[in-house]
Amino acid sequence: MPLLKFILLGLLSAFIFLAFALIFSWGRWISPSIETANSLLLFLPAAAGRIILPSVTSGLLFTYFSYRNNRMNPAAVILTAGAAFAVLFFGYRFTAAMTYNQDAVAFQPFNERKLHSTDTGIIYTDRIDAEDSSAIDGIIVRKTDSDLPGFKYYEEGRLTGGAEPALNLGDGRTIDVRPSNPVFNSTFSAESLLSGFTADIELLNIVMKKSAVSDEIQYLVLTAVLTSFLMACLLFRGATVWPLLDFMIILALHRLVFYLFAFVSNETDFISETLFGGTAPGNIPMLSLAACTVLIVLFGMLSKALGPNARSRRTA
Repeated sequence: MPLLKFILLGLLSAFIFLAFALIFSWGRWISPSIETANSLLLFLPAAAGRIILPSVTSGLLFTYFSYRNNRMNPAAVILTAGAAFAVLFFGYRFTAAMTYNQDAVAFQPFNERKLHSTDTGIIYTDRIDAEDSSAIDGIIVRKTDSDLPGFKYYEEGRLTGGAEPALNLGDGRTIDVRPSNPVFNSTFSAESLLSGFTADIELLNIVMKKSAVSDEIQYLVLTAVLTSFLMACLLFRGATVWPLLDFMIILALHRLVFYLFAFVSNETDFISETLFGGTAPGNIPMLSLAACTVLIVLFGMLSKALGPNARSRRTA
């Protein structure tokens, strides 16, 4: 039964994604210069909010691609869609209520007698106080835009900001440390294509969680639109004679639509002023997602009508 298979595959995907998200979050805040180790459970609230959409998506994809027959019982499709809606609705609502205390993270981005490459420039730290890890002695800074040689020495500095650190220097100057963990940043940085995809999903996660705690009606509609989009993409299963190509087409649709959603979300004010004179007819990102869903449904139905399975039925 598709509904039961979706629940089981969704739960399995959730456990796998959660394990990777916890290990990733924990690994990003490893600090060899301090002895305190962070607990994996400290990152549970942040990790839980990131796995809702990937788990539902994986559950739906693996459920539908596990059946050879492209035609499924309409009742089973409706029940599966209802289950996906329920997981998204209650999942984001539950994780939005969880609190993540960044200040509790034991973290020191610098190592003793090491050069650290940051967006601001090169930072060298000589000694970190054993009793107070936020106190740093012997700091050399060379900013990216400095003239050669451009090195400046500070006898001491103090680290503030917890998981979003900043280095306060002796002359009153403050340098934001980006990336937050310069020692291990390259280890946990994804390739450009994957990092863009994950960044767009993360923005959608933020929008969903904010809506879950602020506007119940909008959240209900947004969840319904997101569920409709995920189900509409499944129409492309059977669009070609190669299931793997169908799978890649669906993932490409996810990548494109999530990118458009992120773009519209970031440019909402500009779009509202340009197209609607400052008075938008509704939630522009949600409307854009709904419009994409309608287009995908139309093209999906067209692919079903012209696809290899339709041609084989006509030939028979």
